[in-house]
Amino acid sequence: MPSSNQSAVRRVLGLASDDPTGRGVRVAIIDTGVDVNHPDLKPSVDRRASRSILRPVLTRTAGALRDSNIHGTFMAGLVAGRGTCSAGEYAGVAPEASIIAIKASENGLYTFARVEAALRVALDAHVDLIYLAAGFDKEPTPGPWVWPGRASITELLDEINQSGVICFSPAGNEGLLGPGTVNFPGCASSMFSVGACDLNGRVWPHSSQGPAFLDSTAERLSGLCAPAQASRNPGKPEFVALGLNTMAPLSSGYHGSDAPTADPSGRYTGGTGTSEAAAIATGLAACALEWIETRIGLPRSACGAALRSVITEAVRGCPLPARFASHGVGVLTWAALKTALAAIPPPQ
Repeated sequence: MPSSNQSAVRRVLGLASDDPTGRGVRVAIIDTGVDVNHPDLKPSVDRRASRSILRPVLTRTAGALRDSNIHGTFMAGLVAGRGTCSAGEYAGVAPEASIIAIKASENGLYTFARVEAALRVALDAHVDLIYLAAGFDKEPTPGPWVWPGRASITELLDEINQSGVICFSPAGNEGLLGPGTVNFPGCASSMFSVGACDLNGRVWPHSSQGPAFLDSTAERLSGLCAPAQASRNPGKPEFVALGLNTMAPLSSGYHGSDAPTADPSGRYTGGTGTSEAAAIATGLAACALEWIETRIGLPRSACGAALRSVITEAVRGCPLPARFASHGVGVLTWAALKTALAAIPPPQ
């Protein structure tokens, strides 16, 4: 019978039973809510720190955090689900990490104000990592898309990065619309924008492509300059991660008919996309962060900067073929992370 640290996704990613499980790492999931009573997630969610920003007064009740959309519960489970309903088989990448559920949308649609409010809740909760589901796109308009370079969200993300908190966001699923289709705010330089690949590192065709284009004078979505006048950031997305054919918890609050289940319990559903890839990257980061703190012994204040450096080096060590350069530098894998982790000198 599989244990939670030998789940299907951990086996596929190459995490051994004695590798980190994200213990002690706090991860904010900014999304459509989380089914906090799902057996896989109930032990993982920090109810005291979790909040819904959709109510006039920030609240943490199960009803307020309820996920009727499916997305938030699924991503929380990919990151840190315990696998209770599957004897550990469908546990997340970092099953001992703590989840801070921050509900910022009912239906997967967001506003700048709600994203900012959610990010501030995450900061106040003293999280180590943030998974930010919110992504603004311009589908069906072909790329390249231009985004406001001086938006207050971007400035807040800079502040978060400077505090040592690492933020991950899906690159978007609009890659077929051409280059320059990275979603906002994933195109902000202070966060990791994640594309999707399969088990063999082959890029998913729908994964959004870089580069990112920013109007350095604009604060809002209106009145943006043309791509030719915009600043070009060729470093977006940063990398791809496994995002195809994943399995994670199904929210009990979802009553739609388009969430196929592939297990007898009906407690799980499947998913493919850059949202899944970003969640898996977040889980891998939680495992790496535990390693940095407990096995290398860096002080917590230095762990965030070290983790960012480790991720950057890891994807360079597992490069994508040149024809996929618009999707990122490389693939984020546990093997590449362990190589980069081994290069960190111990504290003096």
